Amino acid sequence: MKKRVIIGVLFCIIAATALADFATGNQLFMEKKYEQARTVFLQDPSDFKCEYGVAVTSQLMGDYQTAIEYYQKTLVTKPDFFNGLSGLAFCYQMTGDIPSAISTTEKAIAINPTEQLYISLGQLYLLENDFNDAQSTVKKGILLYPTSQGLQQLTAQTNRQMQLQTVSGGATSVQSQTSVIDSIANSESGSGSISGVSVSGDSSQDNVSGSED
Repeated sequence: MKKRVIIGVLFCIIAATALADFATGNQLFMEKKYEQARTVFLQDPSDFKCEYGVAVTSQLMGDYQTAIEYYQKTLVTKPDFFNGLSGLAFCYQMTGDIPSAISTTEKAIAINPTEQLYISLGQLYLLENDFNDAQSTVKKGILLYPTSQGLQQLTAQTNRQMQLQTVSGGATSVQSQTSVIDSIANSESGSGSISGVSVSGDSSQDNVSGSED
């Protein structure tokens, strides 16, 4: 009986400590003290919210490899965690792993087909010179978001790059590829899926508390 009581007390202490760690880290995050917040989250890396906190703060600090590691950990626990998928896709993209970014973005779209995800996926296909899939992605996105200026601009961009490829005999110019990377960076720069609202969120969002518990 005493053993059970002791185990129960220890469990309560551990749970309370984890909540305290997350609350402290989240407060630091709201103050935009990302490095300090990450240090606090790392004190309890087995806690799902703390894992997510490490991923988001690492992404905002530009430490994409660490962010990838911890986004992957959140997805082991919750494979359909939208915030984890969208943040992971962004980090793959920023490290140049475009095939992984594409496959992860497709998984995120299957869960929550947002306008920005369709734009991001179309842009990623353009980076791979995959014009057929880029066009298909844009068409699917426009069916859901017919007034989207971003998707309309992406349609025009895809057509321009197809023309460039035809003129250059099959090789997209470095300039056109750079324009795609710039457009991705402008739409998603410096951000992590902080509160589960967007593909990449932005550093103006208030906290790290994902919408899935």
